[in-house]
Amino acid sequence: LLHDWCQKHKLPVPRYVAKEDKEDPTRFICKVVLPDKRKPDSDVVLWMNDPAPSKDEAQQRAAVVALARVNMNLPLERLLP
Repeated sequence: LLHDWCQKHKLPVPRYVAKEDKEDPTRFICKVVLPDKRKPDSDVVLWMNDPAPSKDEAQQRAAVVALARVNMNLPLERLLP
């Protein structure tokens, strides 16, 4: 959903960095970077510190957090399963 939102608003594609959780190496946390195409100093960086069981799920959770951050009026409860 975040990728689609960025494309719709002609913004650069978000970058994800998933890492193993320090406390539990079987779980993952993720950082998402929303690049600012005009000012690299203004990139939005968000962490999803709630560990997820897989890298993919950690990225999905971080995407939802980022989407809520950039578009607070979007009714996420209608879009998410």
